[in-house]
Amino acid sequence: MTAVLEHALWTGLALSIYLSAAFFGIALLNQEIWLDDLPRDIQEVWGPQSPKAVRQKWMLGLPVLLVALAGVVWATLRMVEAAESVGFMELFLHTFVALSVFNLVDLLILDWLILVRIRPDFVVLPGTEGLAGYADYRFHANAFLVGTVGILVISLLAGAAGLLL
Repeated sequence: MTAVLEHALWTGLALSIYLSAAFFGIALLNQEIWLDDLPRDIQEVWGPQSPKAVRQKWMLGLPVLLVALAGVVWATLRMVEAAESVGFMELFLHTFVALSVFNLVDLLILDWLILVRIRPDFVVLPGTEGLAGYADYRFHANAFLVGTVGILVISLLAGAAGLLL
């Protein structure tokens, strides 16, 4: 079980580095792309997302998430190859820990440290500077909790898939 957890931690770290770089790279291209992930007061002042930002989010965000998913599946398959026996619990834990590492990095580093505390210009939508939402730690904590529930469901499905295969 220790090997599974160690592998999951490394997988989560690699996933965190990849997704963090992708999210910030996309924000540098057009910070409006992540409008849906910002607090309500910012969304209300900004208004509806432009069709260009919606297109860019699908064209850039979807491939980034698909590569991340493929990476987690690949890492899980590598873990399965290296393990002597793999069952529901190993697959569940590997998926849960790997995705939870990113969820925690997202909360603590991307959201709380960079977005809330440092708040570089490229993540602030023009005309929304100084809004309370940019300092809303609770908003990001709630998103973390929602993410944790999603990760739990995905991990249960991963474990179940392992039983079927």
